[in-house]
Amino acid sequence: MYIISLDADGILNILDDLILNEDDFPDEIYDPYTLTESQVKKLIPFLDKPLSLDFENNLYELSCYEVK
Repeated sequence: MYIISLDADGILNILDDLILNEDDFPDEIYDPYTLTESQVKKLIPFLDKPLSLDFENNLYELSCYEVK
């Protein structure tokens, strides 16, 4: 698991091509979303630790939870 230093609005600003499901909102993203390689690369600068990409063997998903 990686922590992204962005809120839901910030994620949507970075991932301008992410289409939310009907039950999610711009300020609340609850559903998991499978990310493309391009989307993952856009988020890397905001991760709490380094990420080694391997799209041949891994699937990358975005899930948002409040971290306290």
